[in-house]
Amino acid sequence: MARYPVEMHMSKPRTTSPKFPDRGRLRAVPVLAAGLSLSVLACTDTSLSIDDYAETPAPASPTEGYNEQRNVYFGDVHVHTRYSFDAYLLGTEVTPDESYRFARGEAIESSFGNEMKLREPLDFFAVSDHGFFLGMVPQWADPSTRVGQLPGAEAFHGVNEGDNLNPYSVQMRSVLFRERFGRQMRIDGGFLRGQRARMANHPQMQYASFDDDAHRSAWEDSILAAERHNDPGNFTTFIAYEWTSSTPAPESAAYHRNVIFAGSRAPARPFTRIDSHEPEQLWSWMDRLREQGVDSLATSGPTSRS
Repeated sequence: MARYPVEMHMSKPRTTSPKFPDRGRLRAVPVLAAGLSLSVLACTDTSLSIDDYAETPAPASPTEGYNEQRNVYFGDVHVHTRYSFDAYLLGTEVTPDESYRFARGEAIESSFGNEMKLREPLDFFAVSDHGFFLGMVPQWADPSTRVGQLPGAEAFHGVNEGDNLNPYSVQMRSVLFRERFGRQMRIDGGFLRGQRARMANHPQMQYASFDDDAHRSAWEDSILAAERHNDPGNFTTFIAYEWTSSTPAPESAAYHRNVIFAGSRAPARPFTRIDSHEPEQLWSWMDRLREQGVDSLATSGPTSRS
């Protein structure tokens, strides 16, 4: 069920994609076998693979004094959690579920131990974490994960634990945010990883520091939190994420777009700046999703300079 009118200009889709072949069967010597495996991946584009996450919501209750043309609603659709690289490196450990509880008026504890509570609950809300490398920095911070054991990941280990989580860690976090994150993100994954990324049309997979399972798990966690908290007539939630890009001088434009889905159907992964820096390509992807019956809307973020 759509959460906003579908006549608003919005987005595209496709059928569920096949499972990846067992990567353990790929061998360096039999080039033909590797080529066949890669050809199978060529028909998979998870940014166009649609899943339905609908949960059965409680029946909508009438709103006292409701007037379709004159009611004013308050909400927020630009919210980051621990899954966004910048929020996590700045100390955020709040989850999507906690974010929705906060928006509904519940008190939650900040990462630094302070109680946070709104004076009044919101009417609508969307967690819109950065789509690119969604969920990756918490993985780098955990030395037990594959990506947490890569060279350079030790700088991120335990960044939000113990004595590291205090207001005096600003300088350390600034270095991680402005310098180390970009370098760690771009660790090359080698030839085979690059080929898989190209054939699957999933460029983030080319980087050794990227774990697609963890990425998609974080995206699904955000989606399911939105579905659990959607309460028609009382509190409306949206599946959403932020597509963020920037261009070099002299244009120096910053494109921040909150991509908001109309209903409970969403792609298996978000289209990100790693897929394309061009907003026209984002809109084209949204149009292709709309062809599959998935409507979405891209709104400008608060720091957009486009």
